[in-house]
Amino acid sequence: MSRRRIAIAAVSLALAGASAAFAAVGDGEDVGLDFRKSITLSPSETLAQSRDYYKKMQETQRRVLQLQSKAKKDKDMVKLNCVNDKLTQLKGHMTVTDQSMSSLSLDVAKGDDTARQHEFTRITILYQKVVTLGTEA
Repeated sequence: MSRRRIAIAAVSLALAGASAAFAAVGDGEDVGLDFRKSITLSPSETLAQSRDYYKKMQETQRRVLQLQSKAKKDKDMVKLNCVNDKLTQLKGHMTVTDQSMSSLSLDVAKGDDTARQHEFTRITILYQKVVTLGTEA
C-alpha cells in the first residue's frame, strides 16, 4: 500500500511541476535559446567553425568504430548492438553534414547570409547530436 501512495505522490509532484513550468512559459518569459537571433560570425569564421565541428565529428565516428571493433573482439552482443545503433545514426548525421558543408560553401561564395546562417545552424545541431551519440556509445 505504501508503494502505491509513493507512486501517487510522485505523479502529483510531476503534474504540479509541469503546471508550474507551463505557467512560467505562458507568462511570456523567454525560456531556453532564441533561435531567431542571427549569428555574429563572419562568413570565413562560419566556415572555420563548421570545419572544426566536422573534424570533431569525424573523430567521434572513429572512436565509435573502435568501440565497435572492441565489442566484436570481446563477442559482447549487447554492446555491439548498442554501438551499431549509435553508429548507424551517426553515419546518417555525417551524410547530412557533408551535404550541409557543401551548401554552406556555396552560400558563402554567393554571399547569401540567410542560407549561410541556416546551414551553419544545421551543422551545429548535427554536431551536437553526433557528440551525444558518441557519449552514448
